Amino acid sequence: MRDSIQILIVEDSLPQAVRLRYILEHEGYRVTVANNGTEALAALERSLPAVIISDVMMPEIDGYELCRRIKADARLARIPVVLLTALSDPEDVFRALQAGADNFITKPYENQSLLSNLGRILSNLELRQDNATDAIPMAGTDSRPHVIEVFFSGHKYSLDVSRLQVVDFLLSTYESALRKNHELDQKNQQLKEALDSIKTLQTNYRQLLETNVDAVVVVDADRIVQYANPAANALFASETQQLQDTTLPFHIAPGDRKEIELIRSNGEQVVAEMRVVKTDWDGKACFLAVLRDITDHVRMREELRQLSLRDELTGLYNRRGFCLIAEQMMKLASRELRSLFLMYTDLDGLKQINDRYGHQEGDVALGQLAGLLRKTFRKSDIIGRLGGDEFAVLGFSDGEMLTPSIEERFQDLINVHNAVETESQISASVGVEYYSPDQPPTLEPLLERADALMYEHKRQKKMQAAAVCS
Repeated sequence: MRDSIQILIVEDSLPQAVRLRYILEHEGYRVTVANNGTEALAALERSLPAVIISDVMMPEIDGYELCRRIKADARLARIPVVLLTALSDPEDVFRALQAGADNFITKPYENQSLLSNLGRILSNLELRQDNATDAIPMAGTDSRPHVIEVFFSGHKYSLDVSRLQVVDFLLSTYESALRKNHELDQKNQQLKEALDSIKTLQTNYRQLLETNVDAVVVVDADRIVQYANPAANALFASETQQLQDTTLPFHIAPGDRKEIELIRSNGEQVVAEMRVVKTDWDGKACFLAVLRDITDHVRMREELRQLSLRDELTGLYNRRGFCLIAEQMMKLASRELRSLFLMYTDLDGLKQINDRYGHQEGDVALGQLAGLLRKTFRKSDIIGRLGGDEFAVLGFSDGEMLTPSIEERFQDLINVHNAVETESQISASVGVEYYSPDQPPTLEPLLERADALMYEHKRQKKMQAAAVCS
């Protein structure tokens, strides 16, 4: 019964001792643990185990010395000693034989390998005792232990060994070799599978890079392009010109995430969203930039922004767009001490046009008035439709009182229009106010004053019309 078999473990490493004890007790053996060679010798004074399993690398008394002391003691000499060693050099085998060890197991060991060796030793325990004095024949009939000399790797080893000890070591060496060969086969298979996986990943990654619609560029510290996928060549260069080995035409830095404008080889301007990270490429530090062509998106975004600021009917700025830009213009005028003019105008008789001819004709009249405003003023002036039939124009006056010339030019263009378009006559009332840089740069009071002047102009025109009719 295994519970009657006592095994002494000599191990200075607590985790190794706990593991070994667990393996053996799980198989039913009784286990005693000594933390070093000194404790092991003291334990052997108290009781004799069936087998001693000892680590080799221990302080003060190592496994070899412990084995020599055990084999030198007639009371202990017949107890099999198994050495656990992380060393695998053949010279270590000879050192174990010299010390009188009966078996060795190479670390790291598999549980089954350890139990197999231990089972073989226990099975041969009676045979080992019967052959305790059996030795390798050296002179025909002499059966006493003999010392043999072995030369290996430039060193001579004197071995006092028996047949069974040599057989056990041969079996241990063979089993260790088989285990290592099996482990090597497993490692080779794992390596092969890993290499196959790497090749597959390389193929997949390459395909992802080559077919990616985003431009992928790898550059070194000098901005020399180390790699560019087809999308990058299409974004930066022409179909016949490759980007690799050229200099990236702009600076990049790790962490960049921004929009950049590029001029392609054909002169076309594009906008790209760029993200940059650090990477290793062929063993050197590089930057990887991913760029996405967002030209259409930016164009659409700008169109939407313009739509949010523009009047759909006339194409002029709407109230929001006019006020937004006018306030910035007034702040600029305040900083640069420049004057501004604001002309407020509306289309006379829009209600009558809508009532008599319909809203479509009213919209035509508003569009015609907007066109006349464009012809009257400079491109730098801001023209907006504030709502309904009301329009406003803001521009720099540079200190000149432009009221007569503004009104006259605008009215002259209206007269020309009315002479040509006899079926769609236009009339507009106008009020002009000025902004001086010594005033607070606020738009609303200026609009109110210009609006009041415009209504005064409208009132005067009605009075004149009434006088003519009377």
